[in-house]
Amino acid sequence: MTQVRSHRLAVLATAASLGFILSACGGSSSDPEALSISPVESAAAPGDGIKFAVQGPSDLTVAWAVAESEGGTIDSGGNYTAPLSEGTYHVVARRHSGTGATATVAVHNRSTAGVAVSPHAATLVAGSSVAFTVRLTGLASSEVVWSVAEGSAGGTISSDGVYAAPQTAGTYHVVATSVANASQSDTATLTVTEAPAPTPAPTPTPTPTPVPVPVPVPTPTPVPAQLPSNGTTAWAPTASDAAWVNVNDYGARGDGVTDDTSAFQTAAATGKQVFVPKPGSFYLVTGPISMRNTIAGDGSMPTIKMRGANGDSEHQILRYTDQHFASMAYVQGLTLDGQWNGTTTPGGEYAHGIIIGGTSNLTVRYNSILNAMGDCVMIGGDPGRGGSANPSSGIYVLNNRLDNAYRCNVAVIYASNYWIQNNTINKYNSYVTAIDNEPNSDNVSSDTNGTISDNVFNCPNTACVMLYHFPDGYPASGLAGSNIVVTRNTGVFPSGYGFAQVGNWTNITNSGNAWN
Repeated sequence: MTQVRSHRLAVLATAASLGFILSACGGSSSDPEALSISPVESAAAPGDGIKFAVQGPSDLTVAWAVAESEGGTIDSGGNYTAPLSEGTYHVVARRHSGTGATATVAVHNRSTAGVAVSPHAATLVAGSSVAFTVRLTGLASSEVVWSVAEGSAGGTISSDGVYAAPQTAGTYHVVATSVANASQSDTATLTVTEAPAPTPAPTPTPTPTPVPVPVPVPTPTPVPAQLPSNGTTAWAPTASDAAWVNVNDYGARGDGVTDDTSAFQTAAATGKQVFVPKPGSFYLVTGPISMRNTIAGDGSMPTIKMRGANGDSEHQILRYTDQHFASMAYVQGLTLDGQWNGTTTPGGEYAHGIIIGGTSNLTVRYNSILNAMGDCVMIGGDPGRGGSANPSSGIYVLNNRLDNAYRCNVAVIYASNYWIQNNTINKYNSYVTAIDNEPNSDNVSSDTNGTISDNVFNCPNTACVMLYHFPDGYPASGLAGSNIVVTRNTGVFPSGYGFAQVGNWTNITNSGNAWN
């Protein structure tokens, strides 16, 4: 902390040594020969300059000085340069006759407070959504108020920064305003376009080695009749709908204090679809919830937070292990928070937001999955850590916000026929990559028929997409995987690569991406 020093004695001593007695602040007096300095009082940052001038009825030739030895410098023309240390300092002007005047300069560091929204600009089709994050610097509170400058005509934005575009094309603006200081805000510009007619997936450019046509993206099995086609439309199953259970009916409190793990586990164990209503605060859990069917929020993006995680597999939030659904099951409209602080290295890397092992026909969509001490979404995994020895298939990861994972935003270990599309992906550390296709070195696991497309990345310290093959994991003739399409992705990555491929992979298409 910088202390502002008192200079009163130093000023008087300097004045005495110059042979005159200082007049009152600014030098005003009834003496016709009295001087005055302009400006009398001023403020500056360390190293700044100020121009001083004197006024008087006759000869204005003066000698300039700074009263304090470390109070800065001033030349014969009255040009003052502030010191690098904060404090209050005094500039002195003395005539040859002995009369003089003083001015006061307060030197303080400038404020570094600010609000920064990311992304700062985005283009999206009418009716779709995008998630924003915000970073605050030098402010007493980390909270902001989100708003749309054009009001309801310009769309809506939730309290956690998820913007839903209107049905009308146009240019709109999202504003984040600091709760601690309303003068600090930042604005993102959104260009909303009319929804284009669907186009087929591009055919890879022919090469000497035959490349198969990318696997077309199938339309998932229709959702249950009552489940909305997004995560923010308010809804609830009817009381007479026996296909659903409500976690509150099994004792979940959602007050942010009570441990709701048992309530969620008991509701999931019924094998029915699990409905999660808006909590008073958030649902607190301390262990994994083994799922057997769909789980969906009520449109408010209810939050489930994991307490006590240190990277161990017993603090995964949702588990789908060896579940085979005849029709599509869903994880939708939830906020899953693993509570990693983004800096501390945890004791492990297996506390995933969602782990999907040996499971078929599951869609993870319209969720915010944050702060995992492992992966936001893991497809595969070791049997001893919540995964399965069997492959997963028919897995969709669509339209999610995947943010601040310790390891990967999405990791694919053992899967076929999977799609990772239209997600907003933020990864800030340099450990592993945002999307990592990396089969285990067991001569069994592999990744085949995958599509990674239309995602928006912010990966300032690591690669966006990687295909990795353990050098010692397979015989020379073996494969880590095949038929992987990486296309139409955009975003920020470190200098050198947005896509990386290591090891024995075949029929890989990497085209049409816009890495910045």
